[in-house]
Amino acid sequence: MEQKLGWQARFLFAVIAAISVSGCTAMIEKQILNTAPVITGVGDLKAEYAKNRFSYCTQKVADTQQLRLQSSDREPADPRPESAGLKNTRSEHTGNEHTRNENPQHCVTYYDFAEFLLELDGEIKSIPKGSFEFTDANYREENYREENTEALNFKERMEFRFPDLSGNAPLVIVAPGYGLSATHMILPWASWFRSMGMHPIVLLGPTEAKPMQFGLNHTQAVATMLTEQYPNRDIVLFGFSMGALGALAIEAELLEKGMRPQALMLVAPMNNFREQALSAYHTMRANDWKVRWFVPESRFSKAVDRIILASNIHEEELLLKPKLINARTPMFVAAGEGDSLVKYGELRDILNLPGEQGGEAYQPYPGHPEFNVVIEPLANDESQFVSIPRFNHAAMFFLLRPLRTPLQEWLGTRVELTLAPETEYPEHNEEQAETLE
Repeated sequence: MEQKLGWQARFLFAVIAAISVSGCTAMIEKQILNTAPVITGVGDLKAEYAKNRFSYCTQKVADTQQLRLQSSDREPADPRPESAGLKNTRSEHTGNEHTRNENPQHCVTYYDFAEFLLELDGEIKSIPKGSFEFTDANYREENYREENTEALNFKERMEFRFPDLSGNAPLVIVAPGYGLSATHMILPWASWFRSMGMHPIVLLGPTEAKPMQFGLNHTQAVATMLTEQYPNRDIVLFGFSMGALGALAIEAELLEKGMRPQALMLVAPMNNFREQALSAYHTMRANDWKVRWFVPESRFSKAVDRIILASNIHEEELLLKPKLINARTPMFVAAGEGDSLVKYGELRDILNLPGEQGGEAYQPYPGHPEFNVVIEPLANDESQFVSIPRFNHAAMFFLLRPLRTPLQEWLGTRVELTLAPETEYPEHNEEQAETLE
């Protein structure tokens, strides 16, 4: 009886497994599209920053009937200068006009952080500063005590104070990476740019925009918006991970329109979507028995095929190399040597860099000469490639000192940065100081 029951149990398990696998491709596809970002501890603040959300359309499409949704919570008038294509829109489209059946190639939704308008308890507040703290989960001080050496702790706290924005402030277009939403980029990136007197405009993330087209949905609309709304502004394009593809595509559109950006910044750029997806699959397979048992590589590859096919984007458009080769804007490219999602060696090959690093060394952590950030010039003397030891994909996102310092120095050579004035404290005589203490 026990043997028979054991056989039945094994048979039932096999049937369940077969049923699971039969629908596995669609399930895998859904999981890939709904993947969480590789970073943790960064909140999605769509509701809180709904007042910063806008849309821009370059033209009306076939169905121009305007749809007005009724709501008791009406939007206040947009305090910024009116423009033909600009309108405020909340994620739920409450109380706003929008065009039905908009062509995604002619419309773009984005977050404008000229001012950080935070909605809390029904009240709108303009935020004058922000802060961001990174804790190094791998730091264990006790691991270093016996060796009598100082531990390298990457923990940082950043304070951002937002200066008044000038009328000709440089505009920075921020393209998020795969799995990231626009509001994931508020801290640290949009806040950091704003703290230097830049005007951040953050696009929707690749999996946030519909349909999912790897962040390439709205490049034409973005370029048109920039040329029409900001013809005299310095333009900076920034892309993180997969966002590099969007930033490069916008650059190509702007060049075609006769507008050259001042700077192009690519941090941890994704080389090849299919290869990076398979790399992530192999990591999951090594760490999860369910993936090893039920998700063969062929089925995962089929799910990737379906995602690319559904996007209507040719797979060649997802390759970094041809876009980088055709770029004409001075660029800053940064990669972490410990980043498994960005093939560091291949990226060096694309940029025609030698196998061995050569260039200026920068030591961001006193007492740790082994941690050398290497800054190498590219073929265009105005461009740089920065290699950061040990940093993985998440560490590159968190804008820590080894990346932040060379990036700010380079950016300052391309556009005018305006930092907030230092806080002034009243002077006290000795008696007043003692009282305060």
